[in-house]
Amino acid sequence: MYSPISWDFQMFIFILCTFVWWAEFIFFPAPARKKRGRTSFMIIVFPIFLVVALSVIFTRLRIGVVADTPGTIMRTVGLLIYIMGLVFRYWSIRELGDLFTRGTEVEKSQALISTGLYNYLRHPLYLGLFLLTTGVPVFLQNFPVSLLAFS
Repeated sequence: MYSPISWDFQMFIFILCTFVWWAEFIFFPAPARKKRGRTSFMIIVFPIFLVVALSVIFTRLRIGVVADTPGTIMRTVGLLIYIMGLVFRYWSIRELGDLFTRGTEVEKSQALISTGLYNYLRHPLYLGLFLLTTGVPVFLQNFPVSLLAFS
């Protein structure tokens, strides 16, 4: 019997992208700033952790899994959403440069970034996080957690 968490090429790409996402903390360490942004970081991270954890747990328990075959359209779409989120996230961090923080902070003297993705989107960094977060349950073909992630 196939499990959505079994190893295949798509799972290899998904795991590789996950390591690249986590490596963000190494490649782009957030500057040490006031504790003001720390609370907003925790508010942002908690729903992400919840969606990812529920996706894995529900999928392992086969709760809400909508397909029992590898390479389905839902899984492919989930992987594309995940990769797009990763690209948006890294591209946005590079555009922000020294202004990048993990929390939501704005300084009075801060310049408005309007290059790269910021020329087209107001918050591409957060859009990248949203896409990464929603890509996980879609990739794992878990419909109930996908609905939770999109809400």
